[in-house]
Amino acid sequence: MTIQQVADALGITPQRVYVYCRAGRLGVRVGKHWVITREDYERFKTTYTGQPGRPPSDDAEHPPAEQ
Repeated sequence: MTIQQVADALGITPQRVYVYCRAGRLGVRVGKHWVITREDYERFKTTYTGQPGRPPSDDAEHPPAEQ
């Protein structure tokens, strides 16, 4: 899939797709290009929330105690 195809499918900008690629969450870099397989996209889509910010961590169940 191309960066533009992934962006269109997720309803985000191509720049945001590049951010996910550089973060190691989507696709692999081959030379100067990003290669995103259908399997990579489907795997990423299961964790994509559409919400800005970091994905919730395992510690989300246990927020820090008030001080």
